[in-house]
Amino acid sequence: MTGINQIDGLIDAVEFRLNRQESCPNAANHAESPGGYVQWHEWAAAMKKTHDQSQCPGCGLWLIWTPKKGSATGGGSSNGLAQTK
Repeated sequence: MTGINQIDGLIDAVEFRLNRQESCPNAANHAESPGGYVQWHEWAAAMKKTHDQSQCPGCGLWLIWTPKKGSATGGGSSNGLAQTK
C-alpha cells in the first residue's frame, strides 16, 4: 500500500468513526475526552485506574466509562476530569 492510499484509508476510518458517533442514539452517555494523541492516552491511563470502559450499545464504540465499584471517585465526573467549584 502506498503512502497516499494509507492516508486515504486513515481519513476514511476517522470519518466513519465520527459519523457513527454523531448518529448514536446513546451519545449523551459518551465520555468527553481530550482530542490530542498524547493527551488522550494520558487521560485514558488515569481513567483506567478508577473507571471501567465499555462498548456503547448504540454505536459499538468504546466510549462509555463508568466508575469502578469501590472507587474513591465513585460519584465523580463521568469524563474523568476534575471538577472545579
